[in-house]
Amino acid sequence: RLFSRWTPGTFTREYLCDLVEIAHVSLKILEENTKRGIQFVKEKKAGGHSNVSPRIAKMKAIAADFDVKVYVLRKIVSNSMITMYGHLMSQYKINATVVNH
Repeated sequence: RLFSRWTPGTFTREYLCDLVEIAHVSLKILEENTKRGIQFVKEKKAGGHSNVSPRIAKMKAIAADFDVKVYVLRKIVSNSMITMYGHLMSQYKINATVVNH
C-alpha cells in the first residue's frame, strides 16, 4: 500500500529512499527464509533435525515451498514501483552510495 500511494513531488526523496530500502530488505529476508527452509527440508530428509517441534518443521517446510520470484512479480512489482525506482535512479549522481547499491 505504501508503494501504490507514492507519487513524485508529493513525498520527499528521503521517503522514497526509505520505501526502496524497505522493499530491498524485505525481499532479502524472504529469499534467505526460503533458502533456509529448503536446507532444513533436505537435512530432515537425510535424518537430521529430529528434535525440532512439529510446528517449526511445518513452518520451515512452508518457507521451502515459497516462491519469492512469483510473489514479487504478482504482489510487489507494479507500474508505480517501476516509476519509483526510475525516479530515484534519475538522481543517481546526487544519491548517497548506500542508495545506489
